[in-house]
Amino acid sequence: MYIERLILGEVFGPKYRDFEILVGFKDLTKTIDGFMKDHAEWTKLRPNLVGVDPDDAFSKVPYEKGSLFLLYLEKNVGGAKAMRAWLKAYFTEFRNKSLDVFQMKAHFLNFFTTDATHKVDPQILKNLDWETWLNAAGMPPLDPKSVVDNSLAEQCEALTKKWIVEQGATATKDDLKNMLPKQVMYFLDDLALGLQQQGKTLSLATLDKLDELYQLSSSRNVEIGYRFLMINLKSGNRRILPAISDFLSRHGRGLYVKPLYKELAAFDANEARQIYRKHHRFYHSVIRSFAEKSLSL
Repeated sequence: MYIERLILGEVFGPKYRDFEILVGFKDLTKTIDGFMKDHAEWTKLRPNLVGVDPDDAFSKVPYEKGSLFLLYLEKNVGGAKAMRAWLKAYFTEFRNKSLDVFQMKAHFLNFFTTDATHKVDPQILKNLDWETWLNAAGMPPLDPKSVVDNSLAEQCEALTKKWIVEQGATATKDDLKNMLPKQVMYFLDDLALGLQQQGKTLSLATLDKLDELYQLSSSRNVEIGYRFLMINLKSGNRRILPAISDFLSRHGRGLYVKPLYKELAAFDANEARQIYRKHHRFYHSVIRSFAEKSLSL
């Protein structure tokens, strides 16, 4: 994930790389919020998964928390150019091999201690907080907003205020016209998080207006559609149920299906069972096992 965003920064510019990091941080926040009550162990970069079905613990935590950890290291060793040099040496050293985190840490520290071009102050290396990043549960000790460009995210956050504060009174169909799909995703995440933090939901009339202006329920982008459906469920909108059933007939990936069925079951367990029975043959056996257990079938 870290390398993917380095590449995106080369293709689309550093601001876009920074925005991708912020999108990932929103995903990480949602995931950790969902795990902390019952599965805090799964929010660690080095979780203890003895006796745990790996599919149950699968999430965006290793992707996003791990990527953010590498960003933290980047900011301490002199920037992305230095990290690219280390990554090249790292992949060369360990190609065709297995390794553990202790080997990775040792290689990293040795590289930035001995490499003539990228040598780092020993005190900086000594102060790196490996323990918290690797072994502590919950959110990591770095909010990327403090170290990256926020301009693309701020456009999305301004749109969030239109809907939470104004209930969409000044919103128009052109609000998303110049936004990238990832910005729409960020807007929906920011909207959901803002509503949650304030203990609010959107009224049915506001949800209808949101969909009418932006056509979100019919989006063919799975990430956008999923986020909009979840907002509707949390706001208690029964009118969204046909769109949810349609979504669940076309998408079988656990990343979307599991949270939707979980939220749907909390909203209306009987409706969740009916939708599952209608589409269950479409799903992988892992998804069927999860759904049948969650829905008490």
